[in-house]
Amino acid sequence: MEYIPPFNGDLSNPDRSWVNADPANAIEGSRPSAQAFEHPIREIVKVIMDAGLEPDGNDLTQLSAAIAAMIAGAIDDLPPADTLPVGAVVPALGTTPFPGFLLLDASMPLRADYPALWAYVQTSGNLITEANWNEATSGSFSSGNGTTNFRLPDARGVYLRGFDGGRGFDPGRVFGTYQADEIKAHTHSYVADLLPRNIGLNDFAGYVGRNTGTTGSTGGPENRVKGIVVNWCIKY
Repeated sequence: MEYIPPFNGDLSNPDRSWVNADPANAIEGSRPSAQAFEHPIREIVKVIMDAGLEPDGNDLTQLSAAIAAMIAGAIDDLPPADTLPVGAVVPALGTTPFPGFLLLDASMPLRADYPALWAYVQTSGNLITEANWNEATSGSFSSGNGTTNFRLPDARGVYLRGFDGGRGFDPGRVFGTYQADEIKAHTHSYVADLLPRNIGLNDFAGYVGRNTGTTGSTGGPENRVKGIVVNWCIKY
């Protein structure tokens, strides 16, 4: 669609404006061409038809209905603003969780405040009673007081490890359980053979004693990989 100027006025200006007639001041009103009517009508009819409506000369609401239908269709075609499912766990490089997320900090939110998350918890296969929730089971949800709240897992200060599921790297592990740090079984040993004092090279007749023992302690309070601090959050 293009701008259709009036039939009269400054014909050298294709962008001339439309003016009202003012006989008292000898101002001629703008005269429309046939295109000035035809083009908008055709555009309007096309919008109505593109929205799936049949043009009806007796219905003066069709244009607004067509526009509303197109807007609704465009909104439906938009991808979701948040494609993460409820229950998804993500790390946050900040002291507060993302909008729509809760910290996995063993807190006890109300079921009524987070109904979608509570629904997920009930089908997660990782829900235990509050009586059975402790450090050893702190990777699980609990049923809280049994009526109005529930408990979130506690992921503070720990790494998350994939469930073994029969692979054999972490056999016998129960889903949602906490696992303390540990060194893989191994040994260190040393032998110190003792020689007598003042022995000459030509007088050596063998060792006179042997000391055995263990090395001194070194290191910190835990075994760990290199890492940075994050907050583990769950989508609600």
